[in-house]
Parts: sequence; structure tokens; C-alpha cells
Amino acid sequence: MKGSFNKSYNYPIIVDEERLQYLSSLITEKLQDVYYKIETIDGATYKLSTLDEILSYCNPQSRKIIKLSITGSRESRANKIYPDISISLFDMSLYDKSCILSMYDREEQEITYLSQRIDEFVKSVRTPYWWLHSNIVYWLAGIILFIAATVVCYSSLEEKQLTQSMNNTLTWCGLSLVCFSFSGFVVRRCVGYLFPEGGFALGEQVKCMQKRIRIRNIIFCSILGSIMLGVVSGLIVYWITK
Repeated sequence: MKGSFNKSYNYPIIVDEERLQYLSSLITEKLQDVYYKIETIDGATYKLSTLDEILSYCNPQSRKIIKLSITGSRESRANKIYPDISISLFDMSLYDKSCILSMYDREEQEITYLSQRIDEFVKSVRTPYWWLHSNIVYWLAGIILFIAATVVCYSSLEEKQLTQSMNNTLTWCGLSLVCFSFSGFVVRRCVGYLFPEGGFALGEQVKCMQKRIRIRNIIFCSILGSIMLGVVSGLIVYWITK
């Protein structure tokens, strides 16, 4: 019995050469008439005949790949309205999905087999920091910023000024708006840069990804070093003054 299948995934994934070759093999092992299509951030679209053409693409930042499709059919493309199988990959920092699997007029056994393989693939390559891109993270960050700003106000204002400020509803509304806006725009952009939600680690983008990882590691090491230095300094002061 034949049928159709369409499923999208919203797990953040970063596709590199090895992962792309794996996905391509899922289609080329079943079908002969296979082609590839890429869309770049500057709006250009390219149809390619082989995977090697994609892997040889320089993929610079100004023309980086944001969408890639692998499409295959048993018959010639000229005789098909829809391809038999299509796997579309997206840069999830720009789209609301990371992958779409589409199959038309396929046997149920083949649909089950390929959909399970794609399910396993997408879940296995999901970025480990996927939770950082959840909206609740930025709401919590906004709350923390608001609390921190409130503490600063308490410590810097005199009692009379503090009382007047606390009675001014607009002051607190404005402060909360600034904090949540900062979290939603500035913090989100910083997190998006250091922890990319998706993309294609091909060509020049491999170096871009590696640069982000180095910056991320430097920041983490600096924070960890500052914490350790603070703890050690506190212990030394405690030991001296004891």
C-alpha cells in the first residue's frame, strides 16, 4: 500500500560535511535521479547535481547557506510533479524549523524506515545547548535583571528618594521594560552568537563556528577564573584576619 508522508522538526541542529553525506546516502541508496538545491542568505538559489558541488562551495558569511534540499525520484524529474523523497534542512536561527522530510507515493514500509532514520538522526545531532534558545530562558533573564536593578536602586538611593520612586508606578514599569527588552534583544543576540541555534558548518562557516567556540571557551574560563580568584582571595582574607 502506498501513501504520502510529511514531517517537520524544530530541534536546533548544525549540519557539517559528515552529517550531510549521511543524509544524502539515505536518498541515493534508494533513488537514482537525485539533485540538490541550496538557498543563500543574499537570496540566491542554486540547483546542483552532486553533493561534491555543495561541499566545494566556499560558503562565505555574506552568502552563507541558509537552506539546503536533497531531492530524489525513481523516474526522471520531467515526469514527476512531486519528487519521491525530499529532505530539506534549514538554518534555525532564521527559520522556525530545522528539517522537513517529505515522501510521495511511497510504500508504507519505506515511509516507516526512512522516517525512523530521520527521527533518530535529528535527535542525535541536536545541539546540547538547545534549551538556551527557549523563550522562558529570556523571561527568567529579564526577571533576574529586574531584581538586580531593584537592588542597585535600593542601595544607591536615599530613603526619601527611594520612597518617592517606589510610589511611582511608571518608574517600575519603565525599569521592567528596559530589563526585559535588554534580555529579549541584547542577551538573545549574544547567546545566538556564542551558541548558534542552527547552520551549515561547511566551507568558511567551519572557521566561523570554531571562532565562536573559542570565544565561548575564553568567556567561560574568564568567569570560572574570576570565581576561583574571588574564593581564594576570600579565604586568604579570612585566614589573615582570623
